[in-house]
Formats: sequence, structure tokens, C-alpha cells
Amino acid sequence: MKGILLSVVTLLLTFTGLQAQVNKSDSVAADSSGVVVSGQGKGAGTDTLNPLQEQQLIIDPAENQPGLKPGGRDPQSPLDTVKPKTLKKHNPKTAAWMSAALPGLGQIYNRKYWKLPIVYVGLGVCGYFAYTNTVKYRKYKETYLFRMGVDSLATDYFPNDTDNTVKEMKEYHHKNIEISYIAAGLIYLLNIIDATVDAHLYDFDISDDLSMRIEPMTQMYQPYSALGPGSGNGLKVTLKF
Repeated sequence: MKGILLSVVTLLLTFTGLQAQVNKSDSVAADSSGVVVSGQGKGAGTDTLNPLQEQQLIIDPAENQPGLKPGGRDPQSPLDTVKPKTLKKHNPKTAAWMSAALPGLGQIYNRKYWKLPIVYVGLGVCGYFAYTNTVKYRKYKETYLFRMGVDSLATDYFPNDTDNTVKEMKEYHHKNIEISYIAAGLIYLLNIIDATVDAHLYDFDISDDLSMRIEPMTQMYQPYSALGPGSGNGLKVTLKF
């Protein structure tokens, strides 16, 4: 009888130990991503991990991604490679070289399109006077050479004019040719200067609020006398631009 009781007690203890081991294995589990999973065994509560165990279960993404520093971002990430956009400043040298290469091109660069007709009308007028005076100068020159007997094959285009008149008109048109070329050169230089100045002032903030205000004022002052402080009246001019 005692042997039967001992056998029954031994079986009960063995069954109890197996059940406790099963409950312990189901209490806490961690998945592959580092998330803690709490399981409940039969008749057992939810188990928790201490802070040290939780820190050990956290997986650093740098361990699975080569070239990534621990705790940092990917060096080739768009967030690291994007650079802030910088506004391109208007370059006066570019405007000057463009106007020197082709008159009016610097004004186009400065977006001052209304100045193009002024530039080309000025150059066109100078070119017109240079051409017409050149044609007349050659005719008076050929006539003068014929009158002087220098070139017998020349043509007398002005038979009604005297020799002195032919000579004066020849010099007059020659002078006009020189003036036309000088004027064209000045317009060319002004075209470059204008483009350069406009490029310098391109980014300059010019406010439309221009005003002047005049108002009376009283100012306290400390005179160099024994009478004490005094006051002075005057006008205050305020310029707003």
C-alpha cells in the first residue's frame, strides 16, 4: 500500500514540474524584428522584461544595412544629398560683355527691352549719315580731282559749281563722315555702360513709397549757464525712401 502511494506522489510531482516548465517557456518570446511578445500559459499571468533585457532586444538597422553608421542615416539618402538652392546673382560683367559683342544684347540680359529701339535707331541714324556723306564725298572728290587735272578719267558731277565750292563741299562731307563714326562709337560705348549700370541696379530694391514729412518739434537741452535746462523749437524733416 505504501509503495502505491509513493508511486502516485511521484507521478503528481513529475506532472507538476512539466506543467511549470511549459508555462515558463510560453511566458515571454521575442520575434525577429525585436518586438517583445508576451504569452500566457495555463493559469499564468503576463510576464514583463526589465529595461536591460528590452535594450538587448532592440535591433539597430545599421546591422542589416552595409555602409550605414550606427544610429545614423544612409549617406546616400536624398535627405543628405539635397543642397539648398541659391539665387543666381545678376552679373554686371556678363551684361557688359554681351553688349560689347552685340549692341542691345546686354539690355536683353537686363530685361530692359524698351531700350533696344533706342540703341538701334541711334546706330541706324549714324550709319545712314555715314553712308550718304560717303557717297557725296566721293563724288565731290572725283570732281575736284578732275578740275585739278589730277585724274583725266574722272567725272565732273557738279559742272555748275565753282572749284572752291567743290573743294568746300568735299571737306564738309568728309567732316560729316567723321562725326557719324564718332557718334556711332559713342552710342556703342553708352550701350555697354548702360547695360553695366542696369546690371548693378538689377537686384537693388527700389520702393515706391517715397515721401517727405515736415513737422514741428521741441527738444530739451542743457545749456552752459546757471539757469538750468531749457528747450528749443524747430522743424523736423523726415524722408522715407
